[in-house]
Amino acid sequence: MARVAGRLVKTVVTLCAVVFALQQLFRYIGSRSASSHRKEQDLARLDAAQRDEDATVLLVWTTVYAETKFEGYRVDYCGLGRPMCVLTHHRERQADAAAVLFFAWDTEASDMPGISSKKRRRQRDEYQEEIVKPQQHHQQQYQPWVLWSAEPPYRLSRAVVSEHIAQGHFDRSMTYRFDSDYPVPFFNGKTVEGALAPMDPPVSRRNNDVPVAWFASNCESYNGRERIVLELQRYGVKVDSYGACFANQPNVARGDIFSTVPTIRQYKFYLSLENSNCRDYVTEKLHNALVAGAVPIVVGPKQDEYRRHFLPGPNAAVFVDDFYTAKDLAEYILFLHHNDTAYMAHHAHRDNAQDRASQATRDAFADTWDEPGGQNDRRGLCMLCEEAATWRRGERVSQHETTGYPRIRPVERVERVMAIDGQCEARDKYNRGASFL
Repeated sequence: MARVAGRLVKTVVTLCAVVFALQQLFRYIGSRSASSHRKEQDLARLDAAQRDEDATVLLVWTTVYAETKFEGYRVDYCGLGRPMCVLTHHRERQADAAAVLFFAWDTEASDMPGISSKKRRRQRDEYQEEIVKPQQHHQQQYQPWVLWSAEPPYRLSRAVVSEHIAQGHFDRSMTYRFDSDYPVPFFNGKTVEGALAPMDPPVSRRNNDVPVAWFASNCESYNGRERIVLELQRYGVKVDSYGACFANQPNVARGDIFSTVPTIRQYKFYLSLENSNCRDYVTEKLHNALVAGAVPIVVGPKQDEYRRHFLPGPNAAVFVDDFYTAKDLAEYILFLHHNDTAYMAHHAHRDNAQDRASQATRDAFADTWDEPGGQNDRRGLCMLCEEAATWRRGERVSQHETTGYPRIRPVERVERVMAIDGQCEARDKYNRGASFL
């Protein structure tokens, strides 16, 4: 009897294993089928855009932070008087693409288009030397490569990116830097709208126990910003920390990087601490604070850059680098926390009745970032789309002075934009001794 029971158990176990294997197989086949169906739909939409709207195709060779989030993205908001562009991640369409984009964070040495450096340089040189009259249609002879990055240079020093920059493989840059060929900063018209709107909720309804909030995921930053947070707490400033670093609150972030605004609205201050002090590197951290109505406590590029480009008023932020020690900074935050009149002086830019100098700063901020003419996050893609349309038609002359041939070799521009030396302050700036300076 025991022998029969043993055999029965083995049979049941075997059957369960077979059923599980079949389930996994069917699930795999189903996922492949769904993926194949999605791909067919993607390519059909791409074909329709090319056929019906004369769209220019831009191939995103890599993923973007491990996702194919730009599949089918339409650049149709530029008012260029030209057909729009459409982005795709499907490499089968490389031959149709006017340009190839490489998102630096996801670029791998083993996953680059198969072409030798020598051949690519020769093709580029032939293209730049070719004399083609504007508006004259020709088959595209050269496919430019665009290095796309939302990260500071030190995070892109991986061998593959550095190697390909050094060998001159990339023809254009698309980064947060204003001097990129196609600037794609983190600010836009929504930044202007939120930064200049009345404070909502008012200061009286903000967290009176914990004045400061912080969201961060990179806990080993280049400049050592983590020490600022620890030192503020050491000197009596309470900080609610969300995300991965020193978390004492649940991670409420969902969706994109701007989705933290509702949480920040509860606080008087927000730690807009960039992970490095690099030229033009100001991210969603400042955008979120301004839109949420919290006074940003900032670390990033030089103060004159902040005031020239990123702030709607002369007192719209508290600069960490204005204080010799963390104790001095903490005392000032606590002073503002307990003095609403002094605190609201940092929101003076939200009041339309200002002195002439403050109004000029406010107007300049709006002119810089408001759509459609400002230096907003869409403008870089519009510039790329316009120039890609000329490449597609074989036109050599660009409409943009900053990207035209032969005034400057684009390869040299990419090297300059992505360089660390001269663009970023030294590593561990806030980990040196007792002071922040």
